[in-house]
Amino acid sequence: MPTTVVPTGTSEEGKVSGKGSGSELGGSADGIFARPIALLWSVAMIVSASIGCMEYKLWASLMSRSSGVNHTLMNLSVMSSLAMLTLKVYMESLRPSRFKDKLVYENAKQQTHTAIALILFSSVTFNAALWPKYGFVQTCLIAAMVGYGILWNFFMLVPWTSVQNFVGIVGCMFFLQSYYGMGVGGVGVGV
Repeated sequence: MPTTVVPTGTSEEGKVSGKGSGSELGGSADGIFARPIALLWSVAMIVSASIGCMEYKLWASLMSRSSGVNHTLMNLSVMSSLAMLTLKVYMESLRPSRFKDKLVYENAKQQTHTAIALILFSSVTFNAALWPKYGFVQTCLIAAMVGYGILWNFFMLVPWTSVQNFVGIVGCMFFLQSYYGMGVGGVGVGV
C-alpha cells in the first residue's frame, strides 16, 4: 500500500492543523500563552539576565560615563540599534499597509540584509565598547544576557509586533534621555 506524505502543518483535507505554524515560538497571539512552561522560561530568563546585568553594574557604568567604557563605540551601537528598530517598525507596521503584500524574504531581500548588517554592527560595537572595562569573558556574558536573556525572551514573551514596537520605542527614548544627560526625574547625568 503506498504511503502519502502530508506536509507539516496541514491535514489530509488540506486544512491547517496548527502544527509547525509558528505558534510554538509565539508567532500568534495565543502561541506563548498556550504553553505555560515557555511563558515561565521567558520570564525567568528576563529576570535572571536583568539581575546579572545589575550584578555587573552595567547600567551604572553606562550612565556614569565610566572611564572603562568606550562611549564612542557605545554611541555607534545605540545609533545602529535605533536604525534597526526603525527598520523593524517600517517592515512590520508600515510596509504591509502600503504595499499590500506579505512580509516574506522574497519581497524584502534588501531590508532583510540591511537588518542583518545592523544587528551585526550593533553587536560588534556593543561588545567593543564594553571590552576595555569588562574584558573578553565578561563582555561576552553581558552581551548574551542583554541579547538573549532580555531582548530575545521579550520577543518570545510578547508576540504582538505593535506592542514590541511601542515598548522598543519607549525603551530607546528612555535610554537616550538617560544616557545623553536629559534624564527623566533626575535619572540621567550631565554631559
